[in-house]
Amino acid sequence: MLMPSAIAELFEPISAAKPLAARYSCALVQNLADLAALEASWPRVPQALDSPMASFGWTWAGAVALATEQSPQVIVASCDGEPRGVAALAHGRNWGLQRWEMLGVRRINEPADLTYADDAALVALVEAIIGLRRPLLLGRLPADSPTLGLIQRACRGRGVVLVRPQASCPTVALDDHWLQPEGQLSSRRRSDYRRALRRADQEGGTQAEIITPRPDEVDSLLDLALEIEARSWKGAAGTALAQDPQRGRFLREFARWASRAAVLRIALLRIGGAPSAMQVAVEQGERWWLLKIGFDPALGHCSPGNLLLAETLRHAAQRGLKSYEFLGTVEPWTQVWTRAERQCVSVRIYPRGLRGAAALARDAAGAAWRRLKLRRAPADRKSTGGDADTNRTATSEEAV
Repeated sequence: MLMPSAIAELFEPISAAKPLAARYSCALVQNLADLAALEASWPRVPQALDSPMASFGWTWAGAVALATEQSPQVIVASCDGEPRGVAALAHGRNWGLQRWEMLGVRRINEPADLTYADDAALVALVEAIIGLRRPLLLGRLPADSPTLGLIQRACRGRGVVLVRPQASCPTVALDDHWLQPEGQLSSRRRSDYRRALRRADQEGGTQAEIITPRPDEVDSLLDLALEIEARSWKGAAGTALAQDPQRGRFLREFARWASRAAVLRIALLRIGGAPSAMQVAVEQGERWWLLKIGFDPALGHCSPGNLLLAETLRHAAQRGLKSYEFLGTVEPWTQVWTRAERQCVSVRIYPRGLRGAAALARDAAGAAWRRLKLRRAPADRKSTGGDADTNRTATSEEAV
């Protein structure tokens, strides 16, 4: 790892007005060898903040899989030589301008926050980030994160902060009622669920497995899971992970780490003995984190995805977990099971100075261009008879 003295020119000193963080020093990790050396000392976060995105494995997977798109710039805040906080950042170019951002969020699009063991570590990280004096995008930050308020206060007189809503994540607060998840459905959906079970019985019955894979089992199980996903519309559209080398490698790298950490779960549903639905998930911080789903549309009349979802909800409740985190974004199929959401925002930081002004001007021009395209889209669709994709959720790069 680079020592703080070797990169002192990158950071303004931590403010003396932040006594909790005064004993912290910050270093910058920019290559895989130094990042790998951090694994054993990765900060242990409080259980309430524990998530796959806060883990070493998530940062490692992003650094390895997305290396051609983003250059890792991982800030490590240490106290008395012990890492206590990590800001997993990266930089790339957008319209010719260099921008720092959260590593992997633009491609993986899951919520991500700074990783910190305590409040002092978070203060130190925020001060280091603002001290970079670089334009920065936190593309999908949990809206209730204390990081947001600290950034807004730290930027007073030092730059401009723009906060915009982003797509929220569905969630279920688990209790004993979820031991019978079908009972949480509306009467119409319960009828649909029972009908799907009857149809599955007619096809040979169902068998659900929830596997905690050994490291030597991960790749073969992922092969099966991704093959199931590729049978769906994603395969035809070319968006399945088996057809996306970077996102596919991200999942494999993370899954290998998660297996070594004994938190990886791969769930499979067989109908008539044939693999029909899958989930890739993580059990961490007393929560079930749903990373990937897929089902075989040839058995769509049996709703294999919903049948497996009911089994993993039941399993999570039996394990006494606190919540079931769908991740991703709210979709019609998630609203069958829950209307609760975790709100997210994007945070753009424009430091005072030429870099910040140039980034702000670029983003304002980009936002104006996108609004113009959206206004033109209905007329284009009417004149061509096409189905312009104007209703999709804006990504963090699009919503300014």
